[in-house]
Amino acid sequence: MKVLFIGCWRDGTGYGNASKDWILALDSAGIDVVPRALKLNNIDAEVPERILELESQNEKGCDICIQCLLPHHMEYNGRFKKNIGTFFTETNHIRNTSWVSSLNNMDEIWVPCKIQKQTLLNSFVKTPIQVIPCPTDTSIFEQEYKDLDIGCEKSNFKFYTIGELTRRKNLTAVIKAFHLEFGLHEPVELIIKGHVPGMSSFTSEQHLNIICNEIKRGLKLYRTQEEYKTETFITKRLTNYEMMQLHHTCDCFVMPSYGEGWCIPAFNAMGMGKTPICTEVGGINSYLSGGGIFVDSFLEPVFGMNDTFPDLFMGNEDWKQVNISSLRKAMRLIYENKEYRENCSEYGMNKIYDFSYNKIGSLMKEVLEKEISKESFSTNFEDVCNRKNEL
Repeated sequence: MKVLFIGCWRDGTGYGNASKDWILALDSAGIDVVPRALKLNNIDAEVPERILELESQNEKGCDICIQCLLPHHMEYNGRFKKNIGTFFTETNHIRNTSWVSSLNNMDEIWVPCKIQKQTLLNSFVKTPIQVIPCPTDTSIFEQEYKDLDIGCEKSNFKFYTIGELTRRKNLTAVIKAFHLEFGLHEPVELIIKGHVPGMSSFTSEQHLNIICNEIKRGLKLYRTQEEYKTETFITKRLTNYEMMQLHHTCDCFVMPSYGEGWCIPAFNAMGMGKTPICTEVGGINSYLSGGGIFVDSFLEPVFGMNDTFPDLFMGNEDWKQVNISSLRKAMRLIYENKEYRENCSEYGMNKIYDFSYNKIGSLMKEVLEKEISKESFSTNFEDVCNRKNEL
């Protein structure tokens, strides 16, 4: 078995990170994998040395093709025994899109969790679907990290969030909950690591300022905006190491997004013992229970995602809105209850090893070998039948 893996690991995106981790998991399981990159944006990612080595291999003899791409980039090729596509989504169906037909052209689809398998079934995807969780490099949680200089008082408790500044991430919920729950004199801070796609660090910071000021005006808790606590913004691009430093520096990760495919920042926060508070959506549902808190939420129609494909995130799809009161209570609990926080932290730091390259790589190998053996049995059976007919 030899696998051609086509993905976007040279892009600094969630899809890019997933591509990288799947390649390294396949490699760790002893699978002969040949990576070929497809560049989809102008954000460059750090490429592990091992992937650079694997890229130098010849693709001749590859009998399986795995594509970690958006469905409209996937292609079926009859020279492979199996064409596999990977898929992530953030709403309850994709029936509005041409992606359904693209996915139905493949031999098999891999999704990271059962929720997304149901999403595809809701969308009339007929291709066989396998649940393959996202693997992770567990060694990153075993390194020593220094605090990242973010300009905060070191002794203060730091809530933080990480993500693109799009409506799906529901940043306003974090800001509202923080200012509603914590008084001016409590030693608590909010750090927002994010950027607006396609905008500079400076413009992204201006955008963040506008969002925060509008929320403060709307809350009307104090007479002037200057009386509110001041958020800390990080809008420049951080290296992978600096991102882990940020996790190390802060205390509690908050991600009340409307939908998530997997959410690597939440997973990494859990692995660093930072007791994530999240919406119970997508891949987060696969790993967080016990290592953090799920906030009460309810389904509502998608609205306001105007910066993406026209047939995605439409109003006849649903995603989850968090209950702000529940989010406030969760933040207060993590802040005040040290014992509860430490129990979640310990559980989460142990849980991440269920998603190691070795474990998920072994699962992928088992799935691939099972499918190959089925095909081999089918071919052998047909050969026997043909020989009997000839006799």
